Amino acid sequence: MNTTLKFLEKSGSAIAGFCLISIMFLVGADAAARYVLGAPIPWVTESVGYYLIVAVSYLAAADTFRRGDHIRLELVTERMGPRLRAWVDVVLSLLSAMVFAVLTYSAGSSLLAALHDQEYVHGSQAWPVWLSYLPIVLGSALLAVRLVHHCVMVLSQGKDPAIELQEEF
Repeated sequence: MNTTLKFLEKSGSAIAGFCLISIMFLVGADAAARYVLGAPIPWVTESVGYYLIVAVSYLAAADTFRRGDHIRLELVTERMGPRLRAWVDVVLSLLSAMVFAVLTYSAGSSLLAALHDQEYVHGSQAWPVWLSYLPIVLGSALLAVRLVHHCVMVLSQGKDPAIELQEEF
């Protein structure tokens, strides 16, 4: 389970990295076209705003958690004993998993509704709306699964060996 999860997280992170590089090139080309040619590239704003930034934000979230790179407030937890710290970690991870599970369900419902209704973003191009929900659904679901897996590992083994920057409980 852990190797599959790690593979999916790294794949999501790689796709997010590709999207980030694409954003840099597209925005740079759009700015150059605007100032050199006097006309921006018409579809760049929609593609970056509705699709690429969403993909960067959500597809890398689970891998970021696995690497221990999320923002943490250690002011209170550093004063706790190891067992209490482990329980706080489990409770907060389960609460976060529930939030991301609700987000997955909500975005999935919106994706299906937009797909069913054949909704499109109106702009220079007719971009399908459902496609902008896809990274939210995939990234949130993957993070929810990682968080639940993390809780199971901490409860059963005392730590999660998959998390790279983790303190011992």
